[in-house]
Amino acid sequence: MGDLAQQQAPVVQPPAPEVTTGAASTQGGRGNGAAQDALLAGGAAAPNYDQREFDRICLTISNKYTQLLLERAAGVEELRQDAGVEDAPPAWQSIAIAVGMIALSAASAGIGTVVAGAIVATTTKIAAQAATEMVKVATEEALKTGLTAAIGGAAGPATNVKDSFFRGQSDALRNASAKTQDAFTLRGSKALETSADPIGAATNLLNALEAGRTASKGKQRLETLGSWCNFLARAESGTDRQGTEHEGTALGGQMGDTSGKGVLGVRIEATSPSRPVTIVGAEIEGLNETLRGQIASQSIGSLHMSVNIVGLVNPAGWLEWFFNSRSDDGRLRFGMNESGTLWNDSSYGANRWLHSKSSGGQPQIWGEDGPSKQDLDAMSMQAARQIIDREIKPKTLTQLGVELGG
Repeated sequence: MGDLAQQQAPVVQPPAPEVTTGAASTQGGRGNGAAQDALLAGGAAAPNYDQREFDRICLTISNKYTQLLLERAAGVEELRQDAGVEDAPPAWQSIAIAVGMIALSAASAGIGTVVAGAIVATTTKIAAQAATEMVKVATEEALKTGLTAAIGGAAGPATNVKDSFFRGQSDALRNASAKTQDAFTLRGSKALETSADPIGAATNLLNALEAGRTASKGKQRLETLGSWCNFLARAESGTDRQGTEHEGTALGGQMGDTSGKGVLGVRIEATSPSRPVTIVGAEIEGLNETLRGQIASQSIGSLHMSVNIVGLVNPAGWLEWFFNSRSDDGRLRFGMNESGTLWNDSSYGANRWLHSKSSGGQPQIWGEDGPSKQDLDAMSMQAARQIIDREIKPKTLTQLGVELGG
């Protein structure tokens, strides 16, 4: 999908004006001279523009908000059709609401970024504030309420869990569509009308929303795919730090095992701690071939899902004596859940390798003259996070030629 924020907006032309508005739309939104200056300074003067043309553009904007959110609902529905049917886990509604709300909010923030980036320089500050207000309304006033009502009231037969999970997000988006359209009609259009160049500002906002619409389905599908993976992972492994801002999948019992549902298991090879690790294999349980293919084509970090890492250290020359003398397998076993919480259960020798990696590849002294155990543990975690964030998450399995198994 690439960076959605970089998509170019197709230019949407407003209806032909019936009254010429002079240079208002061509001089940075600063037409109408002294009257507009007085308005911006708090005076009573109103800008001179074609009210009927402005009303038509605002009606199109209102419709565009609906189109944008329905495109997101379509992304959820298409993913539902592609997903496999799973058995109902205990308390599946609460898990579905938690991970679904994250997916809806993340997509709202992403689409808001696209819209904001597409508003050209001539758009006034008031118009930009109006666009931001609409994203806020859609996120805060409608999505959570709609999702809770849709999923919380759903029946729980095993065959209906998948449909209920995705239907809840689609229902929330349709509810948000109505709320956002009403909010623009009652408040957003008024904000545009008070700008120095209402027609120019409205046209720019309309074009920006079209950019958001073209990006919205793919963005929502990607975020919902991540939420479906996290749903499967939490259903199987439980939830860590429930009720806090760091709530996520409880990966602690999976270190060294890459077969957990909804968790991306990655096999790596590691040589010198000063060199990046190499991804040599990957698997994820609970998804069909279609969804595995989409995950493989995305950068691993873009999916906001749990990652479980296993690998064998092939030590550099200065470590060979250590591995031989300790008969240590040098096995790396660490992981990170979707909220960024880390676990590490690497072997003694692999932890020595992690300590060295955290210091740029230099060996670390242990014992009375070396760091404390607490510091050594922190160094291991620092290196594990570095490997995941810098050497694994930016990669796509497809580009690496690594097949994602199930």
